[in-house]
Amino acid sequence: GRGMFTTFTNTQYLILYSLIYHTTKSRGVRTDALRRFSTYPFGIMRLVIDNFYLNSLGEVILSSFRVFLQGFDTFIHYCIVRDLVLVDYSSNGDGKLIAMHILFVVWVLHAALNQLIQCSTASVMVRTWNAIASKHPLKHMTLKQNNDVGSTEEESTSSSNIVASSENSIGNGGEMKQKYLDGSDDDYIVRQLLHHERVPKHLRGRQGAASAGVDTAVRIETALTILVAFFMIGLGEVPFRVLTFGAHVGDVFLGNRQRMLCGAVYGWLLWSLLYGVWALFLRARQPDPMQSILSSHQRHLRLQSFIGSVDLVAMIAIATYVLSSQSRLIPLLASVSITGNSLIQGSQHVSPKLLRRAFKVLEFMAKLTIVRTLAKVSPVHDNDLAVVSFGLTVLWLSWVVSNPIPTPCEVDRSHSKDAADVVFLGHPAELSDIWAMWLLPYSLNDRWTPPFWAFPLWPLHCLIGWYLCNHRRRIFGDRASYFCCDDVRYGETRLQNWVSAHFGRHFVTNPCQVKENIEAAARHAEAIGVKVLCLGALNKAESINGGGVGVVKALGPNRRLSIIHGNHLTAAAVVETIHQCFGDKNVKLFLTGASSKVGWAVARALKDRFGYEILCHSTDSGRRSFFKEQGFAAASTLAEGSAFTKYWIVGKYDTNVTQLIPQNATAIVFSVPHPLAGRRDVRVIEAGTLHMDLTRLDRPRVFSNKLKAHEIFACHASSVV
Repeated sequence: GRGMFTTFTNTQYLILYSLIYHTTKSRGVRTDALRRFSTYPFGIMRLVIDNFYLNSLGEVILSSFRVFLQGFDTFIHYCIVRDLVLVDYSSNGDGKLIAMHILFVVWVLHAALNQLIQCSTASVMVRTWNAIASKHPLKHMTLKQNNDVGSTEEESTSSSNIVASSENSIGNGGEMKQKYLDGSDDDYIVRQLLHHERVPKHLRGRQGAASAGVDTAVRIETALTILVAFFMIGLGEVPFRVLTFGAHVGDVFLGNRQRMLCGAVYGWLLWSLLYGVWALFLRARQPDPMQSILSSHQRHLRLQSFIGSVDLVAMIAIATYVLSSQSRLIPLLASVSITGNSLIQGSQHVSPKLLRRAFKVLEFMAKLTIVRTLAKVSPVHDNDLAVVSFGLTVLWLSWVVSNPIPTPCEVDRSHSKDAADVVFLGHPAELSDIWAMWLLPYSLNDRWTPPFWAFPLWPLHCLIGWYLCNHRRRIFGDRASYFCCDDVRYGETRLQNWVSAHFGRHFVTNPCQVKENIEAAARHAEAIGVKVLCLGALNKAESINGGGVGVVKALGPNRRLSIIHGNHLTAAAVVETIHQCFGDKNVKLFLTGASSKVGWAVARALKDRFGYEILCHSTDSGRRSFFKEQGFAAASTLAEGSAFTKYWIVGKYDTNVTQLIPQNATAIVFSVPHPLAGRRDVRVIEAGTLHMDLTRLDRPRVFSNKLKAHEIFACHASSVV
């Protein structure tokens, strides 16, 4: 075959692994520095900076894993030197052989010293940095001040006792939250690096937590790693291959028009692929507000449309006239991707983001297949393609490094200057509701219902729900405990709609994980500067956090975030709706869910203000006794309510209500969801749903908790009130 599609050696694959490992480590260290904590137990700073602990089984396993990582990295160094020696020996380069032996000795000594002093190279760098920073007298914060800026943050320590105590807290099901009762920052290795006043101001970078040099170095390392992975896995070649050609580069193209044309087409598609790689891995998901404004400029949109048109023309021409005889799959992929993107862009309706991304991926795969096939069958010499690839690669690296758009690890979300004023934290009711987030955006003219093809996928939904509830937050931190599905301004108030990473069933099956997810979302809201967090649906359940009291306690006494549950407005809306329905008539009402906070408030208000006769339902004898002591009639079964009246107030999701509610009854519901969707004869009035003035929004809503665009739950509206 051609030189572009060579078989890689084991050492080349090991080099790719080493690049990925070191890039992950560098990006993780910078991320930990930005948020000033490292997750337990596999936080990057815990693996590469902290001391080796052997006081418990968990510490032994973690230390063994660290030794394995360092030992395997040393083995990769050995393989690199071995292959270089073999290559150099075959070319009779005695001078280079001595230099490589010296390099090998240095690497061996480096690994041996790491094991001898029981300290990683990163720890040595921290101590060296301390020696440099000590020349600049900086104010050290006291414990109280440190708690003010990050009392809920977890940080790696060199104290075995603290690590052991944090392991106990993990065993109880919570995130490790270090409570430093004594000592200063000098007692802890990682805090010496993370201290926000440790770095002199003239060395701080654009995010205020690391120098500009670190930003650039991490970006270059990330770009190189992604580039190598793309070339080896996607294109089947190594980058910068032209450097091995030596003097043979000078005869490329040689004025051959056909070779120049094929090289230009190859370069166009390769650059398109490199741009797609940048957009996928190196572009922050939430760019700067100014960048969003620029991207919406009409001139920018016209330029983007023109480039897209040229791109599609190139794909059609190559797939149809150059490669059609090689493979039928290539024209098919190109045609499907082009047709799909054209339909989405020309449609009058809003298309789901998942669908747009699917066609983008299909287009990327079609281009990748075309590039690989073009390199095999085109009349262009292999050296020509290598030169084009080298030039575009260098240009791409230069553009990535100088690009003002930050990479994901450079975005400091922990100190957002434009945080939301109000956040509503809800959760999906059913597992199939995950599609309500995956298919965003969609039309809000009607209430959202799961697509028919989603129900056979329930095994997949169960697996996804299990991962989201139990592991997503633990792997990616507090920021992964929710999904931000909507971000609008209502007047002068910025509203965000967060959806917790757990479902209704998990409140029964995994209550501890649900509690931790809610507290993690609250911690993140506190960290980024949110003013009000409103707990929706079961996120405020008494059994989980006592109506939000547990969340308040978890944030500590120095919290700046207000926690509300919206039950007051929900109860007021229910009472007002019932009064509008019946006025001052003397009616009998049967109330389910009367023992809840909203239900009891509704019962008291209807009886005391309007004199309605209320029959409260509860299966618990103690609660029925309480109702009777307060002057209310009590029922133990729904059948008693059926005999009592045809006017029901449904405040609890109970499927038995569907069978036992009287024929042609009227139900005022504030249970979300309510169980009466299958009773067409029952008049259902949703008392817990309000309407909002859409003219006060700065942009259309994208997600409305499965309601219509103008509808909003009362507990959600209370956050604005």
